[in-house]
Amino acid sequence: MDAIIRNYIDTADKPRSFEQIKAIGRMIERHVSNLAAASFMAIAMSANAASPKVPEGNERNLCAAVLVLEAAGEGRLGMELVWQVVWQRASSDRWRSTPYGVCRQPLQFSCLNGLTDGQAIAKAQRSSMWRHALGITSAPPVYNSKVNAKGCDHYHATYIRTPYWAKGEKPRLTYKKHIFYKLED
Repeated sequence: MDAIIRNYIDTADKPRSFEQIKAIGRMIERHVSNLAAASFMAIAMSANAASPKVPEGNERNLCAAVLVLEAAGEGRLGMELVWQVVWQRASSDRWRSTPYGVCRQPLQFSCLNGLTDGQAIAKAQRSSMWRHALGITSAPPVYNSKVNAKGCDHYHATYIRTPYWAKGEKPRLTYKKHIFYKLED
């Protein structure tokens, strides 16, 4: 079997557009078999059904603003960890199904309390970390092999009183001024 086709089959669970999935399915059907194509399509469609869509336009700008306002002081990695939590929530049935929806869900990100989208974006754009945040929110999260919040759906700052939801919970990660948790199973 051709190495390119083998790679597509091996990475069937990678996020792709519906058009890409159909085109790859047709290619596998032509060069391998109907069964291999059907298997690829089933895995690819399933993986994409559970994956949130990357935000665009002002929705992306607001997500980037949340990263800056919540964690710019912790550098790019700190903002990536917050993005991982936003993405995890958007992947869950408990939260809104888009990163923007997660960010705008009431009382979830204190940096947005009392701010409109435009105000939050304008405030974040003044940060030197703004371009980094835009880059981070342009794709699904990248998980660093040494420090990541994969699976975490909550976090809080180390300098605040422990929130009610964190009492009795075991932290998964502490990075600079944030503590990350996985509360959902």
